[in-house]
This record gives sequence, C-alpha cells and structure tokens, in this order.
Amino acid sequence: MQTVDLPFGEFLPDQPNYKNPGCIVADNCFPSAGGYSSFLGGKASGDVIDEAVRGAEQFFRTDGTSVIAGGTDTKLFVLVNGTLTETTGYTSIGADGQWQFAQFNGLIIAAGPNNSPQYLTDVDSDITWSALPGSPPTAEQVGRAGNFLVLGNIASNLSRIQWSAENDPTASWVTDRIVQSGLAELPQEYGKITGITGDRYPLVIQERAVGRLDPVGPPTVFSHTIIEEARGCIAPGSIVTVGFLTYFLSHDGFWVTDGAQVMPIGTRRVNQFFFDTVSETDRFRTHGTVAWDKQAIIWSFYPASNATGFKRQIIYSWAENRWSTGSLELDWLVDNKVAATTLEDLDALFPSGLETVTPSMDSSFWLAKSRVLSAFIQDGSGNSEMNTLNGDTLEATFETAEHEPKSGSRVSVNEIFPVVENADINTTAGTVTRDFKGGPETTSPLVAINSSGACPARTDGRYARAKMVIPAAATWEKAQGVQMTFRPSGRR
Repeated sequence: MQTVDLPFGEFLPDQPNYKNPGCIVADNCFPSAGGYSSFLGGKASGDVIDEAVRGAEQFFRTDGTSVIAGGTDTKLFVLVNGTLTETTGYTSIGADGQWQFAQFNGLIIAAGPNNSPQYLTDVDSDITWSALPGSPPTAEQVGRAGNFLVLGNIASNLSRIQWSAENDPTASWVTDRIVQSGLAELPQEYGKITGITGDRYPLVIQERAVGRLDPVGPPTVFSHTIIEEARGCIAPGSIVTVGFLTYFLSHDGFWVTDGAQVMPIGTRRVNQFFFDTVSETDRFRTHGTVAWDKQAIIWSFYPASNATGFKRQIIYSWAENRWSTGSLELDWLVDNKVAATTLEDLDALFPSGLETVTPSMDSSFWLAKSRVLSAFIQDGSGNSEMNTLNGDTLEATFETAEHEPKSGSRVSVNEIFPVVENADINTTAGTVTRDFKGGPETTSPLVAINSSGACPARTDGRYARAKMVIPAAATWEKAQGVQMTFRPSGRR
C-alpha cells in the first residue's frame, strides 16, 4: 500500500480541478491557520420582528451596550438588551430596497428608498426613530465624511451627494457657505452612488468608479478625486470597512481599496465561482458584515439554484488571505454583542447537571463577547428572529483537488484518513475517480470513520480526489486534509 497526503489548502474553485494547488470545495467553514475551522449555526434569542429584515447594523452606547439598528420594508427598529422597539408608518422601500445606517457623534441616521432620512436623537437613550430635521433630501446612501453627514443616491439625482452643516446634521440642508452645507454632482457616466464610507478618509463609491472626498475648506468644502474608474460597487450592502480598508463587490468580483488604490482579492480564486453561483438578477442584494472572532468578512447572497432568499455565503479571511463558503439560510447578517452566560443560564441549558456542560465551564465560550457574528433568520412563522451564530456546527464539506496518485497508472483506493480534530469521531469520507480527463466519474459512498481512524473506500481509476463531510452538530476544529492509501491496479 502507498499513501499520499491531500491537504485541503486554499479554496480555489476558479482553478482547474486537476492539480489544483488548493481544494475545490470548502463549505460551512472558516479559513484558519493551517486549515479550516467550523461555521456555527444560529441560536435563537427570542427577539422577533414580523417582517423580513432589510438592513441592520450594530452601534455602541458610551457604556458599551450594544444597539442594533435595523429596518424592514415598512418599519425601523432598535434592539437593546433583548428589547426590540419598532417605529412604524414608513412608505415601503420597495422589493429591491435596503436600509443603510451611519453614526454621527451621538446620532444614528437611517436612509432608505422612498423615505426621508430618520434618526435616533441619542444612541445612549433614544429607541424611537423620527424624521431628521432640516429638510434633508430623500436618499438611499448615508455616511460620515469628517465633520459632515453625507447623503448620496438622492431621489432627484442618483449621482449627487449632499452634505450637512458642519458638525450639525439637524440644521437646514439648504446650501449655505456660512455653515458649509452643500452638494456636488459626481460624473453621471459612473452610475448611481452605491456607498459612502471611510469617515476620516471618506470614499464615495459609484457603480463604475471609486472616488475619494478630500476636505479643502470653505467655500468648496470637498474635492472629489477618482481613484478607480474601471470598476465600482454593484451591491450597496456588500461594502464592508475594516480599519482603513474597504471591501466591496464589483461587476468583476471582490476588491479592496485603501483610498489610494483598488486591489483584487478574488481574481483567479473565487470570482468566477461566485458569478456562476449567484443569481444574476439578484447580485445587487449581496450584503456583508465582519466575523471579528474569525478575522473574516462574510457576504450573503441569493444563489441561482434557488433565488428566493439569502441561502449562500462567501467568506474571506483577511488574516489568512483565503476563502471559503457557507450554506445558511437567513434574512440579514449583522455584527452583535452577547452577555456572559450566568450559572442560572447554564442550569437551564443543562438540566441534567452542570457536570454535563460542554464546553467546560472554564471555557471562554461562556464569557461576554463584544463582537459575535449574528443573523436575523426566519422562525418558521414569517417572522425574522435575531440569532447569534454560536450554536451547533453546520455540516461541513470538503473536496480535494484531483490528482494522479501513481503517474501513468490506474490505482485502487482503499482508505481515506481524515486529518481533522473531531471529538465526536463521526467524520465521513469517500472518493471520486475516473479513467481519463473529461470521462465519467465514479463516486464512492461516504463511509464513517472506523476504529483505526480510516474511512474504507473501494474505487478504481487513474485520477482521484477525496470528499470529506463532518456532520452537523459535531465538535470539530482544524480540518487540514486527508491521507489516501492506494495500490496500483494495472493498465488497460
């Protein structure tokens, strides 16, 4: 018998299967040092809103309390300490609309189609939305640029930006040189404005361009410099800023900008896979947030195979500079904060005794976390419920690249040894073989791991790849690859 190591490596679905330097499937996992870690499912909180969430973002009070601001088709809401407060009476934002949010000092501002901008007067105390004073224009995009609140994609001109009086978004929005409020028409050939982000180093992103706003003082206030005119952002919700870097989805894939240049992160790796997988007519709905504990960005999108909601995710780890995917059905991803678990909470979760607590009580799992990936998920009754994504693991699937175990020869594959730390010892694995490139494939059943740590396989062919599945709710980490044992089986 001979053995070959097949590491999962980098998820590279855009590369050919044969001799792919990475792997071709890495689903329901996050890239991690040396391999992949688990993707956890939802844990319901009981915080429910009776419409699908169409935009949400986390903010913080001065005492560190988490405030989730969000919106649906006709409502805005605030979620604080498990209490969800709705403000109703808004005009429908339309089937394609989303809410965008921004903070300006103690104010939280919401912008969405068909409605004037709304705000919370004080993030530390206000939980009811009201119209932003000063008669600001109806706009779909909102962001902060230094001492100014900026609105973009304005109903009367989709490539116009308009900014508030200096340090006062509640004053009159009429152009006034004294208070420095004003507006600017951006080049219409670059399309509508799809994002305003960056704060101290503000960017205005259009469908086909990325521009920087540079403060120049009165009377002009801002100068606008195009830093990329070949591409912009096609999905407003896909814009995610981490530090001084802003990530976004363009017409040709995923990119990142530092305000001076735009750089690819998905080229020859996942861009083609994404566009083959996403619903073409729903690409603009793609939205993302940060999974801080994984040092990764996760984008959710409508798949072409079942374009009825956000059922797939694509994940980029900036720490590892690698990708993976997810398959969780949800309404909206959002950053969140969770409190520490008390002894009373543990008693309710583990009624048979605290000695059955897993992970152990001294694990950091039970501590308060200032950032935890969360999502609003349908509860089965048409309601959207907040879930922290720290529940059971989702079923994870990996496939290695195709290779030729023995050059020029057919082989018989006998066993697959999963290289993964799975405490539940329930990993399954199988093989896919074929005799020649482009020929029919023979897929073996997925077989459970046995007492010797192997998944028996009985397949024969010249080319082979391995598939490994870790069942949902398994306790696992550090999926690195597989070892395949084989013997030559002759020629024909």
